[in-house]
Amino acid sequence: MNLDTALQVVEAARRTADEIGVPMAIAVMDAGKHPVVMVRMDGALPLAVDTVLAKARTAIQYGCTTGEVLEAARGNPTVYDSFLTAAPDPMVYSRGGIPLRVDGVIVGAVAASGADGDLDEQVAGAGADAFAAIETSATGSAPPGG
Repeated sequence: MNLDTALQVVEAARRTADEIGVPMAIAVMDAGKHPVVMVRMDGALPLAVDTVLAKARTAIQYGCTTGEVLEAARGNPTVYDSFLTAAPDPMVYSRGGIPLRVDGVIVGAVAASGADGDLDEQVAGAGADAFAAIETSATGSAPPGG
C-alpha cells in the first residue's frame, strides 16, 4: 500500500461521507497494520479516530469485512471475546472495515467510523471501490477478492 493509492482511497471515501452528510474518521492501513493515511473530518467525534484504526486492523487480522466478523462474533461471543483479549492491538466488532487485496493477498484495509454501521460500511465501501479501480487501471484487470 503506497501513499498515493491510500490518499485516493481516503478521498473517495471522504467524498461519500460528504454526500451523505456525516463527518467521519477514515483510515487506510498497510498489510502490517500500520496507518498509511488517517483523516478526521471536521465535526467527526474524537472517538472515531481510535475506532477507525481498530476497524482497519480488525479487517486485516481476520481477512474479511468487519461486518462479517461482527456476524461471526454474534454466533460465538465467548470465543470472539477471547480473541479481543488475546490480540496485541485493539480490534472492534463493528461494521465499516474492509480488507484490500491484490491477487488475492491482503495489502491493507480501509475503514470508516462516525455513523451507524451501515453508513460506515457505505463510506468504507467507496474507498474499497476506488482501490479496485486503481488496481484495475494499473494491471488491466480487477483484483480477485477486491
